[in-house]
Amino acid sequence: AKTQKLKDKLRQDSLDNAIQKNIDQVGIDIRYNKNDGMFSYSSEESSGLIDKEDMDFSKIAESYLEMQKERFAEPTKYINQDVDICERIADSTSTLACYIPEANAIVVNHFVIENKAKAIKLMMEKTDCSIQDADSLVNMLCKELNSPEFVEGRVKHEESHRDDFAANYFMPNLAVERMAQIQFFSEIKATMREAGIALQKYHEDGDISHFAPVRRYVNNNVKELISKTDDKEAHKNIVGAAVFSSWLDRWNVKDSPYNGEVAGIVFSASSGSTFFYHENITETKEGYNEYKNRVDSMFADVGYLGNMQKIVDPDFKLNDEIKEYLTMTSNNVFNDITKNSDTNTEAYERLAELFTLVRDCDSDGTRTQKEQDLINKTIQTLTEKAQTKDTKVNSQQSMDKLMSEVVKSDMVNN
Repeated sequence: AKTQKLKDKLRQDSLDNAIQKNIDQVGIDIRYNKNDGMFSYSSEESSGLIDKEDMDFSKIAESYLEMQKERFAEPTKYINQDVDICERIADSTSTLACYIPEANAIVVNHFVIENKAKAIKLMMEKTDCSIQDADSLVNMLCKELNSPEFVEGRVKHEESHRDDFAANYFMPNLAVERMAQIQFFSEIKATMREAGIALQKYHEDGDISHFAPVRRYVNNNVKELISKTDDKEAHKNIVGAAVFSSWLDRWNVKDSPYNGEVAGIVFSASSGSTFFYHENITETKEGYNEYKNRVDSMFADVGYLGNMQKIVDPDFKLNDEIKEYLTMTSNNVFNDITKNSDTNTEAYERLAELFTLVRDCDSDGTRTQKEQDLINKTIQTLTEKAQTKDTKVNSQQSMDKLMSEVVKSDMVNN
Protein backbone atom coordinates (compact mmCIF):
# COMPACT_ATOMS: atom_id res chain seq x y z
CA ALA A 1 0.00 0.00 0.00
CA LYS A 2 2.84 2.39 0.84
CA THR A 3 4.55 1.53 -2.45
CA GLN A 4 1.34 2.19 -4.40
CA LYS A 5 0.85 5.49 -2.57
CA LEU A 6 4.38 6.51 -3.47
CA LYS A 7 3.83 5.53 -7.11
CA ASP A 8 0.61 7.56 -7.22
CA LYS A 9 2.38 10.57 -5.76
CA LEU A 10 5.25 10.32 -8.25
CA ARG A 11 2.75 9.96 -11.09
CA GLN A 12 0.81 13.02 -9.92
CA ASP A 13 4.00 15.05 -9.43
CA SER A 14 5.06 14.13 -12.95
CA LEU A 15 1.65 15.15 -14.31
CA ASP A 16 1.70 18.43 -12.38
CA ASN A 17 5.13 19.23 -13.78
CA ALA A 18 3.97 18.43 -17.31
CA ILE A 19 0.89 20.63 -16.89
CA GLN A 20 2.95 23.54 -15.56
CA LYS A 21 5.41 23.16 -18.42
CA ASN A 22 2.58 23.47 -20.95
CA ILE A 23 1.17 26.48 -19.11
CA ASP A 24 4.60 28.12 -19.21
CA GLN A 25 4.93 27.41 -22.93
CA VAL A 26 1.48 28.25 -24.32
CA GLY A 27 -0.52 29.51 -21.34
CA ILE A 28 -2.80 26.50 -20.97
CA ASP A 29 -2.91 22.74 -20.53
CA ILE A 30 -5.91 20.81 -21.94
CA ARG A 31 -6.73 17.14 -21.43
CA TYR A 32 -9.52 14.72 -22.32
CA ASN A 33 -10.89 12.00 -20.05
CA LYS A 34 -12.27 9.19 -22.21
CA ASN A 35 -14.15 7.70 -19.25
CA ASP A 36 -16.51 10.64 -18.70
CA GLY A 37 -16.07 12.47 -22.00
CA MET A 38 -15.04 15.67 -20.22
CA PHE A 39 -12.22 18.08 -21.05
CA SER A 40 -10.15 19.63 -18.27
CA TYR A 41 -8.05 22.75 -18.58
CA SER A 42 -5.55 24.58 -16.39
CA SER A 43 -3.96 28.00 -16.66
CA GLU A 44 -2.27 30.41 -14.28
CA GLU A 45 -5.61 32.11 -13.58
CA SER A 46 -8.07 29.23 -13.45
CA SER A 47 -8.91 25.59 -14.06
CA GLY A 48 -12.10 23.76 -14.85
CA LEU A 49 -14.06 21.10 -16.72
CA ILE A 50 -15.83 21.40 -20.07
CA ASP A 51 -18.47 19.04 -21.42
CA LYS A 52 -18.33 18.66 -25.20
CA GLU A 53 -22.07 19.37 -25.32
CA ASP A 54 -21.43 22.80 -23.78
CA MET A 55 -19.58 23.74 -26.94
CA ASP A 56 -22.75 23.59 -29.04
CA PHE A 57 -23.79 27.20 -29.64
CA SER A 58 -27.17 26.20 -31.08
CA LYS A 59 -28.16 24.66 -27.73
CA ILE A 60 -28.32 28.15 -26.19
CA ALA A 61 -31.25 29.14 -28.40
CA GLU A 62 -32.86 25.68 -28.29
CA SER A 63 -32.86 25.50 -24.51
CA TYR A 64 -33.98 29.12 -24.08
CA LEU A 65 -36.84 28.85 -26.58
CA GLU A 66 -38.06 25.69 -24.90
CA MET A 67 -38.10 27.54 -21.58
CA GLN A 68 -39.93 30.46 -23.21
CA LYS A 69 -42.55 28.11 -24.61
CA GLU A 70 -43.34 26.95 -21.10
CA ARG A 71 -43.35 30.51 -19.72
CA PHE A 72 -45.86 31.82 -22.22
CA ALA A 73 -48.05 28.75 -22.49
CA GLU A 74 -50.63 30.60 -20.39
CA PRO A 75 -51.73 34.27 -20.38
CA THR A 76 -49.87 36.71 -18.17
CA LYS A 77 -51.06 36.66 -14.56
CA TYR A 78 -51.75 39.97 -12.79
CA ILE A 79 -51.17 39.95 -9.03
CA ASN A 80 -52.34 42.93 -6.98
CA GLN A 81 -51.00 43.21 -3.45
CA ASP A 82 -51.07 45.71 -0.59
CA VAL A 83 -47.77 47.12 0.64
CA ASP A 84 -47.12 49.27 3.69
CA ILE A 85 -46.39 52.87 2.68
CA CYS A 86 -43.49 52.81 5.14
CA GLU A 87 -41.50 50.73 2.64
CA ARG A 88 -41.77 53.46 0.02
CA ILE A 89 -41.02 56.26 2.47
CA ALA A 90 -37.93 54.47 3.75
CA ASP A 91 -36.66 53.71 0.22
CA SER A 92 -37.79 55.80 -2.73
CA THR A 93 -36.48 53.09 -5.08
CA SER A 94 -38.62 50.34 -3.56
CA THR A 95 -40.66 48.34 -6.03
CA LEU A 96 -43.88 49.78 -7.39
CA ALA A 97 -44.48 46.80 -9.63
CA CYS A 98 -42.46 44.05 -11.25
CA TYR A 99 -42.56 41.46 -13.99
CA ILE A 100 -41.56 37.91 -13.02
CA PRO A 101 -40.50 36.16 -16.24
CA GLU A 102 -40.28 32.70 -14.68
CA ALA A 103 -44.00 32.85 -13.85
CA ASN A 104 -45.07 35.25 -16.61
CA ALA A 105 -46.66 37.35 -13.89
CA ILE A 106 -46.97 41.08 -13.25
CA VAL A 107 -47.10 42.08 -9.58
CA VAL A 108 -48.63 45.50 -8.87
CA ASN A 109 -48.20 47.10 -5.44
CA HIS A 110 -50.97 49.19 -3.91
CA PHE A 111 -49.93 51.19 -0.86
CA VAL A 112 -51.71 51.24 2.47
CA ILE A 113 -51.03 53.01 5.76
CA GLU A 114 -50.63 50.18 8.26
CA ASN A 115 -48.91 52.17 10.98
CA LYS A 116 -49.56 55.91 10.73
CA ALA A 117 -47.23 56.84 13.60
CA LYS A 118 -44.33 54.92 12.07
CA ALA A 119 -45.00 56.42 8.63
CA ILE A 120 -45.05 59.96 10.06
CA LYS A 121 -41.80 59.35 11.93
CA LEU A 122 -40.09 58.06 8.80
CA MET A 123 -41.36 61.02 6.77
CA MET A 124 -40.06 63.46 9.39
CA GLU A 125 -36.65 61.78 9.27
CA LYS A 126 -36.57 61.84 5.47
CA THR A 127 -37.78 65.41 4.94
CA ASP A 128 -36.88 67.11 8.23
CA CYS A 129 -40.40 68.52 8.53
CA SER A 130 -42.91 69.01 11.33
CA ILE A 131 -45.25 66.27 12.53
CA GLN A 132 -48.23 68.06 10.96
CA ASP A 133 -46.47 68.37 7.57
CA ALA A 134 -45.31 64.77 7.78
CA ASP A 135 -48.88 63.65 8.36
CA SER A 136 -50.04 65.52 5.26
CA LEU A 137 -47.12 64.23 3.17
CA VAL A 138 -47.83 60.60 4.10
CA ASN A 139 -51.46 60.98 3.02
CA MET A 140 -50.49 62.77 -0.18
CA LEU A 141 -47.88 60.17 -1.10
CA CYS A 142 -50.24 57.29 -0.53
CA LYS A 143 -52.99 58.99 -2.54
CA GLU A 144 -50.62 59.81 -5.40
CA LEU A 145 -49.08 56.31 -5.67
CA ASN A 146 -52.56 54.76 -5.70
CA SER A 147 -53.99 57.20 -8.24
CA PRO A 148 -55.27 55.65 -11.50
CA GLU A 149 -52.59 57.37 -13.60
CA PHE A 150 -49.73 56.14 -11.41
CA VAL A 151 -51.09 52.59 -11.34
CA GLU A 152 -51.78 52.56 -15.07
CA GLY A 153 -48.25 53.79 -15.77
CA ARG A 154 -46.54 51.09 -13.76
CA VAL A 155 -48.73 48.36 -15.24
CA LYS A 156 -47.87 49.54 -18.77
CA HIS A 157 -44.20 49.68 -17.70
CA GLU A 158 -44.22 46.03 -16.63
CA GLU A 159 -46.16 44.97 -19.72
CA SER A 160 -43.36 46.47 -21.77
CA HIS A 161 -40.89 44.19 -19.96
CA ARG A 162 -43.22 41.25 -20.60
CA ASP A 163 -43.26 42.09 -24.30
CA ASP A 164 -39.45 42.25 -24.38
CA PHE A 165 -39.19 38.78 -22.88
CA ALA A 166 -41.85 37.45 -25.25
CA ALA A 167 -39.86 38.85 -28.20
CA ASN A 168 -36.80 36.89 -27.00
CA TYR A 169 -34.64 39.99 -26.59
CA PHE A 170 -33.14 38.32 -23.52
CA MET A 171 -32.01 35.16 -25.29
CA PRO A 172 -28.52 34.75 -23.75
CA ASN A 173 -26.60 34.19 -26.98
CA LEU A 174 -25.02 37.65 -26.78
CA ALA A 175 -21.88 38.74 -24.96
CA VAL A 176 -22.58 39.47 -21.29
CA GLU A 177 -21.95 43.19 -21.79
CA ARG A 178 -24.66 43.25 -24.46
CA MET A 179 -27.05 41.32 -22.23
CA ALA A 180 -26.53 43.97 -19.55
CA GLN A 181 -27.20 46.75 -22.05
CA ILE A 182 -30.35 44.98 -23.26
CA GLN A 183 -31.59 44.92 -19.66
CA PHE A 184 -30.99 48.66 -19.31
CA PHE A 185 -32.68 49.29 -22.64
CA SER A 186 -35.71 47.32 -21.50
CA GLU A 187 -36.01 49.65 -18.50
CA ILE A 188 -35.54 52.72 -20.70
CA LYS A 189 -38.15 51.52 -23.19
CA ALA A 190 -40.64 50.75 -20.40
CA THR A 191 -40.09 54.22 -18.92
CA MET A 192 -40.52 55.78 -22.37
CA ARG A 193 -43.86 54.02 -22.57
CA GLU A 194 -44.94 55.53 -19.26
CA ALA A 195 -43.89 58.96 -20.47
CA GLY A 196 -45.68 58.35 -23.76
CA ILE A 197 -48.96 57.73 -21.93
CA ALA A 198 -48.51 61.02 -20.10
CA LEU A 199 -47.76 62.83 -23.36
CA GLN A 200 -50.85 61.40 -25.02
CA LYS A 201 -53.03 62.64 -22.17
CA TYR A 202 -51.32 66.04 -22.33
CA HIS A 203 -52.19 66.20 -26.02
CA GLU A 204 -55.82 65.48 -25.14
CA ASP A 205 -56.36 68.24 -22.55
CA GLY A 206 -53.15 70.31 -22.29
CA ASP A 207 -52.70 69.47 -18.59
CA ILE A 208 -48.97 69.21 -17.84
CA SER A 209 -49.68 67.43 -14.53
CA HIS A 210 -50.08 64.14 -16.42
CA PHE A 211 -46.28 63.90 -16.33
CA ALA A 212 -46.26 63.51 -12.52
CA PRO A 213 -45.67 59.72 -12.62
CA VAL A 214 -42.48 60.26 -14.68
CA ARG A 215 -41.24 63.52 -13.15
CA ARG A 216 -37.87 61.87 -12.43
CA TYR A 217 -37.29 61.77 -16.18
CA VAL A 218 -39.46 64.54 -17.65
CA ASN A 219 -38.51 67.65 -15.71
CA ASN A 220 -39.67 71.25 -16.00
CA ASN A 221 -37.13 72.05 -18.72
CA VAL A 222 -38.54 69.26 -20.87
CA LYS A 223 -42.09 70.44 -20.24
CA GLU A 224 -41.09 73.94 -21.29
CA LEU A 225 -39.62 72.63 -24.55
CA ILE A 226 -42.87 70.81 -25.27
CA SER A 227 -44.94 73.93 -24.59
CA LYS A 228 -42.93 75.94 -27.15
CA THR A 229 -44.13 73.95 -30.18
CA ASP A 230 -47.38 72.44 -31.37
CA ASP A 231 -45.56 69.70 -33.32
CA LYS A 232 -46.74 66.48 -31.67
CA GLU A 233 -44.08 64.37 -33.40
CA ALA A 234 -41.42 66.73 -32.04
CA HIS A 235 -42.96 66.29 -28.59
CA LYS A 236 -42.43 62.53 -28.84
CA ASN A 237 -38.75 62.93 -29.70
CA ILE A 238 -38.25 65.47 -26.92
CA VAL A 239 -39.82 63.18 -24.32
CA GLY A 240 -38.02 60.08 -25.63
CA ALA A 241 -34.64 61.81 -25.58
CA ALA A 242 -35.27 63.14 -22.08
CA VAL A 243 -36.09 59.67 -20.76
CA PHE A 244 -33.05 58.09 -22.43
CA SER A 245 -30.52 60.56 -21.05
CA SER A 246 -32.09 61.08 -17.62
CA TRP A 247 -32.59 57.35 -17.02
CA LEU A 248 -28.91 56.64 -17.68
CA ASP A 249 -27.82 59.65 -15.60
CA ARG A 250 -29.87 58.43 -12.66
CA TRP A 251 -29.39 54.66 -12.82
CA ASN A 252 -26.25 53.81 -14.84
CA VAL A 253 -24.10 54.55 -11.81
CA LYS A 254 -22.49 52.83 -8.85
CA ASP A 255 -24.91 51.44 -6.24
CA SER A 256 -27.81 51.58 -8.67
CA PRO A 257 -30.45 48.96 -7.81
CA TYR A 258 -30.49 48.04 -11.48
CA ASN A 259 -26.87 46.87 -11.30
CA GLY A 260 -27.92 43.92 -9.18
CA GLU A 261 -30.90 43.32 -11.45
CA VAL A 262 -28.57 43.14 -14.45
CA ALA A 263 -26.33 40.67 -12.64
CA GLY A 264 -29.39 38.50 -11.96
CA ILE A 265 -30.37 38.46 -15.63
CA VAL A 266 -26.83 37.73 -16.81
CA PHE A 267 -26.12 34.97 -14.31
CA SER A 268 -29.45 33.17 -14.77
CA ALA A 269 -28.20 31.49 -17.94
CA SER A 270 -30.35 28.57 -19.00
CA SER A 271 -27.75 25.98 -19.92
CA GLY A 272 -24.12 24.91 -19.74
CA SER A 273 -23.67 26.00 -23.35
CA THR A 274 -24.59 29.54 -22.29
CA PHE A 275 -21.98 29.53 -19.55
CA PHE A 276 -19.36 28.22 -21.97
CA TYR A 277 -20.21 30.91 -24.50
CA HIS A 278 -20.12 33.74 -21.97
CA GLU A 279 -16.85 32.53 -20.47
CA ASN A 280 -14.89 31.61 -23.55
CA ILE A 281 -16.07 33.42 -26.70
CA THR A 282 -15.13 37.04 -27.27
CA GLU A 283 -17.74 39.12 -29.05
CA THR A 284 -17.88 38.61 -32.79
CA LYS A 285 -19.07 40.96 -35.52
CA GLU A 286 -22.07 38.69 -35.93
CA GLY A 287 -22.85 38.93 -32.22
CA TYR A 288 -22.58 42.71 -32.22
CA ASN A 289 -24.85 42.98 -35.26
CA GLU A 290 -27.42 40.75 -33.55
CA TYR A 291 -27.29 43.05 -30.52
CA LYS A 292 -27.83 46.12 -32.72
CA ASN A 293 -30.76 44.41 -34.46
CA ARG A 294 -32.40 43.68 -31.11
CA VAL A 295 -32.02 47.28 -29.98
CA ASP A 296 -33.44 48.54 -33.29
CA SER A 297 -36.38 46.17 -32.96
CA MET A 298 -37.03 47.21 -29.34
CA PHE A 299 -37.28 50.88 -30.25
CA ALA A 300 -38.90 50.61 -33.69
CA ASP A 301 -42.31 51.31 -32.17
CA VAL A 302 -42.32 52.28 -28.51
CA GLY A 303 -45.84 52.43 -27.12
CA TYR A 304 -47.36 55.93 -27.41
CA LEU A 305 -44.09 57.42 -28.78
CA GLY A 306 -43.44 55.51 -31.99
CA ASN A 307 -39.99 55.04 -33.51
CA MET A 308 -37.25 55.95 -31.03
CA GLN A 309 -34.35 54.24 -32.84
CA LYS A 310 -32.53 57.51 -33.54
CA ILE A 311 -33.01 58.66 -29.95
CA VAL A 312 -31.09 55.83 -28.25
CA ASP A 313 -27.38 55.08 -28.46
CA PRO A 314 -26.72 51.31 -28.53
CA ASP A 315 -23.05 51.92 -27.71
CA PHE A 316 -23.57 53.71 -24.39
CA LYS A 317 -20.98 52.75 -21.75
CA LEU A 318 -21.93 50.64 -18.76
CA ASN A 319 -20.92 51.86 -15.31
CA ASP A 320 -17.79 50.40 -13.71
CA GLU A 321 -19.66 48.48 -11.03
CA ILE A 322 -21.54 46.42 -13.62
CA LYS A 323 -18.29 45.82 -15.50
CA GLU A 324 -16.84 44.37 -12.31
CA TYR A 325 -19.84 42.05 -11.97
CA LEU A 326 -19.44 40.90 -15.54
CA THR A 327 -15.76 40.00 -15.16
CA MET A 328 -16.95 37.07 -13.04
CA THR A 329 -18.37 35.45 -16.19
CA SER A 330 -15.09 35.41 -18.10
CA ASN A 331 -11.97 33.36 -17.49
CA ASN A 332 -10.05 34.69 -20.55
CA VAL A 333 -8.41 31.28 -21.09
CA PHE A 334 -9.46 30.97 -24.72
CA ASN A 335 -9.81 34.64 -25.59
CA ASP A 336 -6.54 34.75 -27.53
CA ILE A 337 -7.86 31.96 -29.75
CA THR A 338 -11.43 33.17 -30.33
CA LYS A 339 -10.86 36.93 -30.59
CA ASN A 340 -11.45 38.75 -33.87
CA SER A 341 -13.75 36.03 -35.20
CA ASP A 342 -16.30 37.40 -37.66
CA THR A 343 -18.96 34.89 -36.61
CA ASN A 344 -19.71 32.73 -33.61
CA THR A 345 -19.31 29.69 -35.86
CA GLU A 346 -15.78 30.75 -36.69
CA ALA A 347 -14.93 31.17 -33.00
CA TYR A 348 -16.32 27.74 -32.13
CA GLU A 349 -14.56 26.13 -35.10
CA ARG A 350 -11.22 27.35 -33.81
CA LEU A 351 -11.88 25.79 -30.42
CA ALA A 352 -13.32 22.64 -32.01
CA GLU A 353 -10.10 22.18 -33.96
CA LEU A 354 -8.12 22.28 -30.73
CA PHE A 355 -10.49 20.16 -28.63
CA THR A 356 -10.84 17.53 -31.35
CA LEU A 357 -7.07 17.18 -31.50
CA VAL A 358 -6.87 16.85 -27.72
CA ARG A 359 -9.58 14.18 -27.73
CA ASP A 360 -7.85 12.20 -30.48
CA CYS A 361 -4.52 12.35 -28.65
CA ASP A 362 -6.02 11.22 -25.34
CA SER A 363 -8.57 8.68 -26.56
CA ASP A 364 -6.17 5.80 -25.87
CA GLY A 365 -5.61 6.95 -22.28
CA THR A 366 -2.04 8.14 -22.81
CA ARG A 367 -0.33 11.17 -24.24
CA THR A 368 3.08 11.06 -25.87
CA GLN A 369 5.48 13.98 -26.02
CA LYS A 370 4.95 14.10 -29.76
CA GLU A 371 1.21 14.49 -29.22
CA GLN A 372 1.80 17.19 -26.61
CA ASP A 373 4.08 19.08 -28.98
CA LEU A 374 1.36 18.93 -31.65
CA ILE A 375 -1.26 20.26 -29.21
CA ASN A 376 0.99 23.12 -28.12
CA LYS A 377 1.82 23.93 -31.72
CA THR A 378 -1.89 24.04 -32.57
CA ILE A 379 -2.55 26.43 -29.67
CA GLN A 380 0.26 28.68 -30.89
CA THR A 381 -0.97 28.56 -34.49
CA LEU A 382 -4.57 29.38 -33.57
CA THR A 383 -3.41 32.23 -31.31
CA GLU A 384 -1.17 33.65 -34.04
CA LYS A 385 -4.01 33.37 -36.55
CA ALA A 386 -6.28 35.40 -34.28
CA GLN A 387 -3.51 37.95 -33.68
CA THR A 388 -2.70 38.22 -37.39
CA LYS A 389 -6.34 38.88 -38.16
CA ASP A 390 -6.33 41.59 -35.49
CA THR A 391 -3.31 43.21 -37.13
CA LYS A 392 -4.99 43.13 -40.52
CA VAL A 393 -8.14 44.67 -39.08
CA ASN A 394 -6.17 47.43 -37.39
CA SER A 395 -4.22 48.08 -40.59
CA GLN A 396 -7.47 48.35 -42.57
CA GLN A 397 -8.94 50.69 -39.95
CA SER A 398 -5.83 52.87 -40.15
CA MET A 399 -6.09 52.96 -43.95
CA ASP A 400 -9.81 53.81 -43.77
CA LYS A 401 -9.05 56.63 -41.32
CA LEU A 402 -6.28 57.96 -43.56
CA MET A 403 -8.54 57.90 -46.63
CA SER A 404 -11.25 59.68 -44.65
CA GLU A 405 -8.84 62.46 -43.71
CA VAL A 406 -7.74 62.79 -47.34
CA VAL A 407 -11.36 63.11 -48.50
CA LYS A 408 -12.06 65.74 -45.81
CA SER A 409 -8.95 67.68 -46.85
CA ASP A 410 -10.01 67.61 -50.50
CA MET A 411 -13.47 68.86 -49.62
CA VAL A 412 -12.01 71.77 -47.63
CA ASN A 413 -9.53 72.69 -50.39
CA ASN A 414 -12.23 72.55 -53.04
